Amino acid sequence: MKNLLLLFIALQMVTFTYAQTLLDTKKVPEVITKKFTKTYKNAQNVKWFSLPKPDKNLMVKFTENELEREIVMDPTGKEVSSRKQVDFNAINPKIIDDIHINHKDKTVEKVTLITKGTREKYYNILMMQSQGRKKEPLKYEIEYTFNGVFITLYEPEDLEKAESNEEVELDKMEQRMEKETEMIQESGEGQKISKSDLPSPAVNYIKDRHGIEYKYKEISVVNDDEMGEHYKVIMKKQGEKKLFHYYFDTYGKIIKETIEEI
Repeated sequence: MKNLLLLFIALQMVTFTYAQTLLDTKKVPEVITKKFTKTYKNAQNVKWFSLPKPDKNLMVKFTENELEREIVMDPTGKEVSSRKQVDFNAINPKIIDDIHINHKDKTVEKVTLITKGTREKYYNILMMQSQGRKKEPLKYEIEYTFNGVFITLYEPEDLEKAESNEEVELDKMEQRMEKETEMIQESGEGQKISKSDLPSPAVNYIKDRHGIEYKYKEISVVNDDEMGEHYKVIMKKQGEKKLFHYYFDTYGKIIKETIEEI
């Protein structure tokens, strides 16, 4: 049953990748274009595409600050998934260190932050390895969770097959989903992370509420049925019999906060 579910989800994603039709902007529903222009005021080179039924979702591709972006929206204008090109030096330092140590023979060409729904968020990094002047460079793709945990590495042979074989795309997605499921199961209540892994809006929110006498007792990434994937932060002041619990979404927006008497 689990494999069938993974296959169904992956087939949908493959469809989004390969079956898209360029649309005249005038044919895009106004409710969608209004939400888009309000949210992405600096968007340039905007192109709209229709995606296969039954969902009737639309895809918009554009550039923002000279970086590529791609968003899938449902008929109401709600974002279903997105792909955002980001600067390599702005991502999690754990990823940068890992690539500098384990892939120093390769050159980073492009970093994409991929978001699907509220639960799945990860980096895809395209790297090239030179074979000299007379040969095309070898292409590699490596993926990490948003918090810098290695997921998988796709070597040239796999990527060549992917261009003509959709089954490889399904296998890539299943590997990623299996890996993330294992990490959640192994972490118990959540995967412990450091303060530097928190989005800046979450750090600023806590800073506004607590002085320097309060310390971070626990910071973790949790995935549950109630809030999906989120950050959990527990703050404590020495000698005070209270714990302050904060819950943020993956962008650092506060979801809930509670106080625990101890």
